[in-house]
Amino acid sequence: MSTRRRPDFLIKTLQSIQRQTISDFEVIISDNDVAGSGRPVVEGLNDKRFRHYSNEEDLGMNASFNRSLSRATGEFVVMITDDDPIYPDLLQTLKELVSKHPGLGAYYGGCDMLQLNPEIAKFTLHRVGTNSTLAPLPYASVRVYSAQEYPHAFFGGSLEMYTLWSTGMVKREIAQKVGGLPSYGSPYLGDFAYIVTACSRSGCAVINQSLGCQTIHEFNFGRKECGQLQTAALGFADCITKEFSSRPDWELLKPKVERFIGQWVVLHSLFLKQYFKHYGIKDHNLSAVLRELFKVPYIARLRPYYYFGGLFMAFQHLQADLRRQGLRRLGKPKT
Repeated sequence: MSTRRRPDFLIKTLQSIQRQTISDFEVIISDNDVAGSGRPVVEGLNDKRFRHYSNEEDLGMNASFNRSLSRATGEFVVMITDDDPIYPDLLQTLKELVSKHPGLGAYYGGCDMLQLNPEIAKFTLHRVGTNSTLAPLPYASVRVYSAQEYPHAFFGGSLEMYTLWSTGMVKREIAQKVGGLPSYGSPYLGDFAYIVTACSRSGCAVINQSLGCQTIHEFNFGRKECGQLQTAALGFADCITKEFSSRPDWELLKPKVERFIGQWVVLHSLFLKQYFKHYGIKDHNLSAVLRELFKVPYIARLRPYYYFGGLFMAFQHLQADLRRQGLRRLGKPKT
């Protein structure tokens, strides 16, 4: 884990770990607050399995995660953010996956999106509370991917489910060999880079069952950091290219990677555009950043989606407002 000055979130996540149905695990907390503000939370739980370390400086989220990874001793590791609690059966479910599908490098479940703020939920067309991101497949069904198959499924969209780093485990030797979370100047997309590179080393089993949730709140990273969009998009592209370009199927995988990056740029920019407008935030450079990003050919191809996507989102919000007022569809009163 990595944490920094969020004791209210930290204690809930640590308590969710304590509720696991199996008990043989260790928890390593890397505190990015040099004052060690997370220590009282950890010590207050009085759990010998929990080990807290204060960093000598604010290392940034990715480097702080890697610091905790370097101290891990278990066969598998789970990267858990301090605001994303896991469900009690996470470790038990993943352990059973290992028994049924041995020899793979990673085992993942699905996740829920926990929306706390009704205004932010509206921007993403979610409801307040728990929103499932599972695939349209039978509940708890399992898919197994080889090292060759997984990146195509991930970047090509055939997983059809959101993959959260906190709801899966990777063999420690693989997690450490890929270097944990990449360092390219921004935390953006670092979780995806870690997941896809780790799962593509020795294959992965994925169960269509939520094992935890990602908490969406007003303190999430990524609200005003427009300047990092370009750094992240290009850094992620370089990171993935270095990992996969030597594969014989790179020419087939490359366009899927490029479209994935372009889609992320468009979707996150649409979110930021709504967020800034709603809260009256003007001290940002989103337009300037997008002008630069749209100079990248594979991102420029998705430029129309940014402009037409804004109109679509507005229409969706209008429909949602009308539904809340008791109307079935535009122009037709409820009978």
